Amino acid sequence: MPTLMLVSGKREPEIHEALWDAVRANLIVRTEDAYQFLHDRIREAAYALVPESERPGVHLEIGRRLLAKLEPAAVEERLFEVVTHFGRGISEITSHDEKDAIARLALRAGSKAKASVAFESARTYLTHARDLLPDDAWSTRYDLAFPIHRELAECEYLVGDIAAADAVMETVLASARSPLDRVEVYQLRLQIHHMAGRNGEAIRAAYEGLRLFGLDLPEDDEAIRQKTRAKAKTVRRRLANVYVPGLANLPVITDPQRVALVGLLVDSMPASFISYQVLFPLITLEAIEACLDHGNTADSCVVYSGYAILLASLLEDIPAAYRFSELALHLDGKFEESRRTGMTLFVHGAFVNSWRRHLATSTAILERAFASALDVGDFVHAGHACSLIAWNAVESGAPLAQVIDTTSRYSAFAIQSHNDGILAMLRLVSRFAACLEGQTHGRSNFDDATFSEADYLDRFKRANNALAQGFLHVSKQIVHFLHSEFEEALEHAERAAAQLGGVMSTMLEATHYFYLGLTLTALYETASQERKRAFDGRLVKILAKLEKWAENGPENHANRYLLLSAEVARIRGDDPQAMRLYRDAIRSARDNGFIQNEAVAYELGSRFHASRGFDDFAETYFRGARARYARWGAKAKVAELDQKPIAGSAALSSPAFDAHHDHLDLLSVVKASQRISEEIRIDKLAGELLEVVLELSGAQRARLLLGRDGSRQMSVEATATMSERGIRSELVACRPADVERSVPLSVVNYVQRTKTRVIIDDASADAGRFAKDEHFTNTRARSVLALPILRQSELIGVLYLENEQLPRAFSRGQLTTLELLASQAAISLQNARLYEAVERENVERKQAEEALRVSQEQLQLIIDSAPAVIFAKDLDGRYLFINRRFEELFHVRKDFLLGMTDGDILPQNIADSNQANDRAVLESGIPTEWEEVIPQDDGLHTYISLKFPLFTARGEPYAVCGISTDITERTKAEAEREILLAQERAARLEAQKSVQIRDDFISIASHELRTPITPLKMYLQVLKRAMLGVTPESFPKAASLVKALEKTDTELKRLERLIEDLLNVTRISAGNLDLDLQEFDLSQLVRETLERHEAEARKAKCEFHAHLEPGVTGKWDRMRLDQVVSNLLTNAIKYGAGKPIEVTVEKLGDHARLSVRDHGIGIAKEAQAAIFERFGRVAPIQHYGGLGLGLYISHEFVAAHGGHISVESAPGQGSTFSVDLPLEPPAKG
Repeated sequence: MPTLMLVSGKREPEIHEALWDAVRANLIVRTEDAYQFLHDRIREAAYALVPESERPGVHLEIGRRLLAKLEPAAVEERLFEVVTHFGRGISEITSHDEKDAIARLALRAGSKAKASVAFESARTYLTHARDLLPDDAWSTRYDLAFPIHRELAECEYLVGDIAAADAVMETVLASARSPLDRVEVYQLRLQIHHMAGRNGEAIRAAYEGLRLFGLDLPEDDEAIRQKTRAKAKTVRRRLANVYVPGLANLPVITDPQRVALVGLLVDSMPASFISYQVLFPLITLEAIEACLDHGNTADSCVVYSGYAILLASLLEDIPAAYRFSELALHLDGKFEESRRTGMTLFVHGAFVNSWRRHLATSTAILERAFASALDVGDFVHAGHACSLIAWNAVESGAPLAQVIDTTSRYSAFAIQSHNDGILAMLRLVSRFAACLEGQTHGRSNFDDATFSEADYLDRFKRANNALAQGFLHVSKQIVHFLHSEFEEALEHAERAAAQLGGVMSTMLEATHYFYLGLTLTALYETASQERKRAFDGRLVKILAKLEKWAENGPENHANRYLLLSAEVARIRGDDPQAMRLYRDAIRSARDNGFIQNEAVAYELGSRFHASRGFDDFAETYFRGARARYARWGAKAKVAELDQKPIAGSAALSSPAFDAHHDHLDLLSVVKASQRISEEIRIDKLAGELLEVVLELSGAQRARLLLGRDGSRQMSVEATATMSERGIRSELVACRPADVERSVPLSVVNYVQRTKTRVIIDDASADAGRFAKDEHFTNTRARSVLALPILRQSELIGVLYLENEQLPRAFSRGQLTTLELLASQAAISLQNARLYEAVERENVERKQAEEALRVSQEQLQLIIDSAPAVIFAKDLDGRYLFINRRFEELFHVRKDFLLGMTDGDILPQNIADSNQANDRAVLESGIPTEWEEVIPQDDGLHTYISLKFPLFTARGEPYAVCGISTDITERTKAEAEREILLAQERAARLEAQKSVQIRDDFISIASHELRTPITPLKMYLQVLKRAMLGVTPESFPKAASLVKALEKTDTELKRLERLIEDLLNVTRISAGNLDLDLQEFDLSQLVRETLERHEAEARKAKCEFHAHLEPGVTGKWDRMRLDQVVSNLLTNAIKYGAGKPIEVTVEKLGDHARLSVRDHGIGIAKEAQAAIFERFGRVAPIQHYGGLGLGLYISHEFVAAHGGHISVESAPGQGSTFSVDLPLEPPAKG
């Protein structure tokens, strides 16, 4: 309704009124908020009523109204509708501005439709966009013309018109302005031709595009190989000691040219891999060197993936391959909206993961790759993922019907994306499965009404598609081998080898070598000596490959290696080894779910045992093979086994098979034996056995008696009864004591004792030696048969049958049949017993495993919560477990690292050092701490690792465990501290030298200065005496001269004090401060010093106030303390001029205290400690003179007496200096 109102310009009531007649005429129908035509033909007829010449104008007007009146979000939501109207009215559009606007809308609609896989609609919208461009669009509308033509070219291909796509791309290449735009077209051309199977054209596009960057790759195969070898050597050298996860932290390339180069190299990889394998390594190496030189782009993840392929296949370094593939996945996650996620996942799932992890995980990865590639329109890798998902279904042992379903599911995508090559490969896999099911024209031929091997091969030979050819030849290897057509299998193996580059590093490569090895061993015994020698050489190489694969990925490859090893042991005559290896191969295949390989192992094991005369073993293996081929769905193979059983199998060599073949329905016996052999649970087997016996024997009732737990007593396990309604069987829980109520006990005991059968023609008439048995008197039994069930002369059970109606109901032919069945029953019952025991053990094991799992989970939780790195390695250095902190710090997943060594993840020198530490711990058997250096994203880190051995219950070491803590910051701090300490020591030494030089200078200078003072003083005294007799009349300037002489005398005394201070400093520094201790009164010393400074105090207008306690007597150095008192008084006069000075001496217990207090400028608290230091000053030197030594010397003199000097002061409040002296000198220590 809103649209009708918007387009018509009418209100809702007016619309209802206008459409009422059409509703009443059943032409349209009204829903809640809309009107709809009742039928498409009515809509078409209504549309036909609009004159054809007017239709473009009508559509144009509708489009304009929708665009004008809808909100932008609504326009985007209804983009297809809006653009469709404009497209139908395109001929009426004349405004250049309107054409531009609509062209942009059409471009958006085309891109949106293409992303939705609506390729036809996308092409239509993009064609409209192109038609709206002006003739000079490449010069005036380049920003619009280029994306329209690029998108249109891709859509032309996607709807199946490759010629049209090529024509559009040629137009773009001719008009593109920049090399980068031309490269984008070459990338598109490369992708389109690759998807179309035209790989030659794809490779040409790659060469032409790369030349735009100056990268001119050789085209001659030998020249390519030479350059590849040189480039590989360079790359390997550059990566030799590189921490692989750290490559994710290379700088991001911002130069568009280099980004485009890496992108083009990446796009060239698929086509070269499939059709020009000699070029693939060189392209990959060029790309990885570009990343090493310049950094990473969003495409670099594929570069590292490609290098992983080379490592896995050509260089056979599977651990390194896995590291690079993990790096690729990690790097892809660092780029938002990466278009390469699908490609990266594809490479990991198809080429790398299966060498380390179970194939099922590879299939899951490939399914993610398909979805991711489809999300971004990467149909190339979406298609490749399809083909390998289908093949992995074969490799994983999925039922063949499921394989066919898988190919059908993905064929729909191949058809829709016009990927005919992938469609053909999916069809091949489907026909391979159908062939094994017996649905094709021959047992080893894939042809049917929908598929031709010859056409398939011709198509992909012309396309030079090695991957597709490899698919065919490996498939043919398998079917020819399974049908014992060994020469044909070998022929296809040789053809597959020629195309091996196309399947390198995939499971197809592994399967090729596996079946090639089996084929060589199958042909070996009939081969000529020359051919045997050739086979020997090839088998050694194949076994080496399979062994290496099995070491790295035992889940997928161990069963193959073991089976081929068994076959090689067979042809070498090492029978005990062959027997063991067949069993191990079967177990490995079964444990990992590869039923097809399990079947092959059973079959080859059966042939081996039959050839050695071990018929019972051959029979068991044969039945195992048949059952597993049947479960796989290989009906043609099962039919072949039924027609031509292996020599020694039960159908041909049962010990109970007598001469009465004319009475034996062999087919019924075989079918009955199969029914019994297919049951493995004893409850189902018992019921099945009795039902089969009743069907074939003519008995009315049957009982199965078995011994339990080694007991000779028999108990009834199952009963079966024939009635008009059919056979009814049931399990019973009958105790041995209850047996006589179900069967004649005497008969059962006889059979048990003699291990021979008992047959009574008519028990009601003559039961012979058993006539007294109560069972015969209490029942109406007539025909009776009791058969021993024997396995290698050991009695397993008794089969008891009876018929109440007929005498002689059991004929000789039936006896033979029943004895054959009893033989099969013996085998099946023994197997069932084993299965029951194994099941019981499995239950107990699972309970124990569950308890262990819970315990391990708890332990792992504790370990994962630890802030330290925790790990364990086995005796060979392979990681057994790591904690979450390890994963976080080193960007490595637990499932990736387990089984690897330090050499796989760390530079070799660091790995060697760590492994040496591990060995030392294992050899010593005691915990040891090591400092180990480990590379991380931001450089080398130092860890303190506590490593200790783990011991088995027998006390043997089996692993080393480590707990590592990152001490990098602490180590750096310690190193910095050591540097600072060294600097401090050097500075201190330098200072000491400077002080020594200074002290030496002071000592010398003081001595030199003191030497002339004495004569000066003498001369001064002479002058003073001479002036005594001079009068002012005789010498007018006598008074001023006398005054000058006094001043000179004062300054000489001051100079003497300064020199003495300097000498004292040198004595103190040199530790030569000797004390001349004598007993005297401190108060008396202070009084004398006050008198000496009286004149100086008066001059400074200071007045002394002394409080001197008499008799403060102690042993001190009089001269030193005199200097202390003198220094304190001098400072008090200097800094407290004009104010009183208070001096106190008192005795306090065992020590004396001297206090000198002034009321001068005071000292700030933070400066008080400095005044006692050498040359320590607080007051400005320009206002207060002095060297800053007085208090320092006083402090040292007092300290030498064992005393203490302190100060209490505050700015502006004066200072009080206190000297505490012990009365007795301290004992010399």
